[in-house]
Amino acid sequence: MRIYRNVIMATIALLLWSSFALATPFESVQESTPAELFQWRDWVLFDQPDRLCPTPYNEGGTYHCAWPSRLRLDLTQQGGTFEQDWIVLARGWQPLAGDAALHIWPRDVRLSGKPVAVVDRNGTPSIFMPPGEYTVTGRFHWLKLPETIQVPPAIGLIDLTIDNRRVEALSYDSGGRLWLQPRDGTADEEDRLQVHVFRLLNDTIPMRITTLLRLEVSGRAREIELAAVLLEGTRVLALDSPLPAKLGPQGRLLVQARPGQWDLRIEARSVAPVDRLTASGRYSPEIWSVQSQNHIRMATLSGSPSVEPAQTDMPPEWRNFPAFLVEETGGLAFQTLRRGDADPAPDRLTLARTWWLDFDGRGFTL
Repeated sequence: MRIYRNVIMATIALLLWSSFALATPFESVQESTPAELFQWRDWVLFDQPDRLCPTPYNEGGTYHCAWPSRLRLDLTQQGGTFEQDWIVLARGWQPLAGDAALHIWPRDVRLSGKPVAVVDRNGTPSIFMPPGEYTVTGRFHWLKLPETIQVPPAIGLIDLTIDNRRVEALSYDSGGRLWLQPRDGTADEEDRLQVHVFRLLNDTIPMRITTLLRLEVSGRAREIELAAVLLEGTRVLALDSPLPAKLGPQGRLLVQARPGQWDLRIEARSVAPVDRLTASGRYSPEIWSVQSQNHIRMATLSGSPSVEPAQTDMPPEWRNFPAFLVEETGGLAFQTLRRGDADPAPDRLTLARTWWLDFDGRGFTL
């Protein structure tokens, strides 16, 4: 009986997981699963409610089940209110603005108009939300406007109003603190953006290009667009960003940015053999590092002046490779001297065996 039950569980899990791996919606899961097994879905997914949530294309084990929208804060010297829309795909705890350590606690919290309990989870006020679309509202009360308020890092955009005055230039640090009062007596900053570009060219087949975009953002939280972040003749493989970001056609990157310094990495590959790469000129100058693969191709590089890696702000792990200063629409040309390894190492074979001694001690099993 136990074996029969395990077989049923494995079969149901396999069928459902096959559907989830293809990122199909719930209705498609129902269509692709036999009716006799679909009725067991709640039992199979009892302790895994996130398995119906979407995943990044390159991280199948990471599920995104909650999608918060813009956080609206309307504050005064005595308190204030907050409002935010949510889309939740799987039941779970979701964080709210506030900090137990600083006695900033949301009160009268409602989930689409219905009262909901707020629980302290590791110092963060949180509410339990079942699947659905909601508007979360609540209020704060304090004797004096605090210097900062803790904001969940998943929130990309914030509307802040203090004493009926909209704050355009938000001050938001990497620790998730939103400053409500001027820091060190400084005035609001203008909307400014500086983009520093570093690229690592790994001369494999195909060539892999890692682009590091270092954004220095000041002023208000806002959506910014960066055009032509990819080199011509390359195709994106992965995007790693601490901020909500979307890479669109023609290499246009949309980022929901907030004040601070942020590093975004884009992995790409060439679509054809590379003899020359040219910068777009939008983020001049750029710093390019080249990781040669002499067993594949030995080449000389020209087209841009070399720089000392230690004198740049490139990632430390790139500083062992030659670096070049690429200005305007310059680039690098690869003149191939030799392909393949002229003196390869001899073939080698490594063999690993595991031996089990027989119970009678007279032999081994391999």
